Amino acid sequence: MKIYKSISLKGKILCPPDKSITHRAIILSSIASGISIIDRYCMGKDCKVTLSIMKNLGVKIEKISKSTIIIQGVLIFSHKKKINCQNSGTAIRLLSGLFNSLKVNCILYGSQQLSLRPMKRIAEPLKKMGAKFFLKSNNFSPIIINRVKKKLAIRYELPIASAQVKSSILLSSLRGKETTCIIEREKSRDHTERMLSYMGANIVVSNKVVKIKKGVLFPINIKIPGDLSSAAFLIVAAILIKNSFINIKNVGLNDTRTGILDALLKMGAKIIIKNKHVIANEKVGDIIVCFSKLRGYNFSGENIVRMIDEIPILVLAATQAEGRTIISGVSELKVKESNRIKNLATELNEMGAKIKVEKDGFVIFGRKRLIFSLLNSYGDHRLGMVLVVASLIAKGGGFVRHSLIFKDSYPDFINHLRVLGCNITLFDE
Repeated sequence: MKIYKSISLKGKILCPPDKSITHRAIILSSIASGISIIDRYCMGKDCKVTLSIMKNLGVKIEKISKSTIIIQGVLIFSHKKKINCQNSGTAIRLLSGLFNSLKVNCILYGSQQLSLRPMKRIAEPLKKMGAKFFLKSNNFSPIIINRVKKKLAIRYELPIASAQVKSSILLSSLRGKETTCIIEREKSRDHTERMLSYMGANIVVSNKVVKIKKGVLFPINIKIPGDLSSAAFLIVAAILIKNSFINIKNVGLNDTRTGILDALLKMGAKIIIKNKHVIANEKVGDIIVCFSKLRGYNFSGENIVRMIDEIPILVLAATQAEGRTIISGVSELKVKESNRIKNLATELNEMGAKIKVEKDGFVIFGRKRLIFSLLNSYGDHRLGMVLVVASLIAKGGGFVRHSLIFKDSYPDFINHLRVLGCNITLFDE
């Protein structure tokens, strides 16, 4: 993919549907007591994996328009010996909890890349809930799940902030007779709790404590809000490219996800939120952003949890800020789709940035001019999108290899950049 340096971004874009909420809407609708309607669902590869898995397990799912599906919930699932989660960490972790609750015997596996991601973090609480749960090398997929014999309830303090682990426990608790209590040290994204509450589950959330017990889920009629994690790439692009002014409509503004906006505002970004409203317990609004001069800032602590997926694009923003930026407490990035700490620093430094890798983060020295480079996305969708945006501000642009991996989460990324005025040429890869 050849990306040419951009002189400005201008226009309106409808934010792509939220990947995290789509996963949860598909899974929870599949076990609800009736027919759910899901409009504007994410059509990225990861969500298509979850959709395909539920279909193969006997859930009736029908596409009634280009962007709308209806799901008939079921109480009994057909048993599939092997379930391919492909490259989706969300699918394998959430479905582990669901299948534990449903007492489905199965083997969950996926791509070579997925098999390198840690699974012990979900295995430990699920085993305490009675699951016979086996992992490769005690930490990796394939995951073997056998029938549960004990009560599906637990009191568990999360050792690390993880929405996927928390959601896995919540899904595993849906048929437990006793109350499950989850305590978080730092509040992670809460889409699962919000959707469960919207669907009538017996769930109580009080700050960093979540309690849930057995109950019936009612079907939903939901229009999926836009994905702030996807919008973040357009936001930073507009901030870094002179003469830019864009309006990204229908963006999810869940408080556990807006850390990236808070971070950019602290750095001096010009961002305005308009048209605020609520969809299915989720805050939504339009984000208006324009070119801004940024200054360095130090980020750590609880705010990191609220923007962990957006850290790579924040690092790029920091390379163009005045002064030094320190980002710490992000060691979780080492076990994402790739080692995002090492790989991001390698590629941006190749372009002329000055980034020092620390044990759990980065030190970024700002106002560095980026230049044309041949770049590698390492098969990581978010890293690939960061490098595309970096190339938009680089002298001579850039060339990103294997960049189409971003179709996992944001299939229209290149089309949206073109609508805003970017010049990008795709090649067969």
